Amino acid sequence: MSETEQGRKFWATTLREHLSELKYRVKIIGIAMIGSLIFWLLIPSEAFDPSALFTGLYRPMIKLVFEQADALAAGKITLISGTLTAPLEVYFLGGIVMSLITSSPVIGYEIYKFIDPALYPHEKKMLYRFTFGFFGLFTVGAAIGWFILTPAIIRFLVFFATIVGFAPIISGADYLTLVLTIVAASAIAFTTPVVFLLLVSLGIISTTALTKNRLIVYLALYVTIAALTPEPVVGHFGMFFPIVAMLEISAVIGRRIEKNRALREGKPWPPPEQVIEKCKYCKAELDLTKSFCPNCGRSRV
Repeated sequence: MSETEQGRKFWATTLREHLSELKYRVKIIGIAMIGSLIFWLLIPSEAFDPSALFTGLYRPMIKLVFEQADALAAGKITLISGTLTAPLEVYFLGGIVMSLITSSPVIGYEIYKFIDPALYPHEKKMLYRFTFGFFGLFTVGAAIGWFILTPAIIRFLVFFATIVGFAPIISGADYLTLVLTIVAASAIAFTTPVVFLLLVSLGIISTTALTKNRLIVYLALYVTIAALTPEPVVGHFGMFFPIVAMLEISAVIGRRIEKNRALREGKPWPPPEQVIEKCKYCKAELDLTKSFCPNCGRSRV
C-alpha cells in the first residue's frame, strides 16, 4: 500500500470516528431534551404531593412556570387568550424553552467532551474560565431580568397605560413573549464582558478596540439593547449601565492578559504606538517603504 493510500485510509478512519462520536453526543443531547420536554409538558406538578393526586386536578410542571411569570405582573395586567389556538402554542413554546434551559448542562458537557481531545492544556484552562464566566454571568443576567427588570418594566408600562386611559389587557402569548424577551436579552447582554475577554485572550482583538472607541462601542451596545428590549427607559438603562461598568472592569483585566502575553513572548510593554506618516500635500497615509505618495504621486521627501 502506497503512502498516499495509507494517508487516505487514515483520514477516512479518523473522519468516521469523529462522525460516530458526533452522532453519539447528539443522541445524548436529543434524549436529554426529549426527557426534559416530557417532564415539563406531561409530568403533573402534584406528583410531589401524593395527596393532591386524589383531588382530580392536573397541572403539568410548565403550569408552575406560567404562574410565576403571571405573578411578576403583581395583578396589574389581565391576561386573555387572544385566539383559540394561543394557549396550545404557549404550552408547547414554554415547554421547549424550559427543555432547552434544563438540558443546557448536558448540551454544554457533550459539546465539551467532543472538542476536548483537540485542546491543549492551556486551551482547556482558558475554556474552563470562559465556560464558568459565561454561565455565571448568563445566570446573573437572567435572574436580574426575571426578578428586577421584568417587574419594573411592567409597572412602567402599566403606569403609562393608565395615563392614556388604556386598560392593561394583553394576550397571554404576547405577555409571555415579553417576559422571555426581557429575560433572554438580559442574560445574553450580561455575557458581553466575558466574550470580550475571550477575544482578548485569543488575540483576536485588543483592549484598545474598546478604550479608544468607547463612544462607538457603547453607542452600538445601546442600539443593540434597544433592539432587544421593548421598553425604552427601565429596560434600556437597567441593562446598559451595568454592562458598561463590567466592560470597563474587563478592559482592566484584559490589559493584564495582554501584558502577561507580551512578557512571555519577549515583546515590549506597553507596545510602542504605530507612527502614521501622512502626505504633506494631500494628507493621505504614506507607505514608508515607498518614496512617493500612493494618492497624489508626489515625493514624500
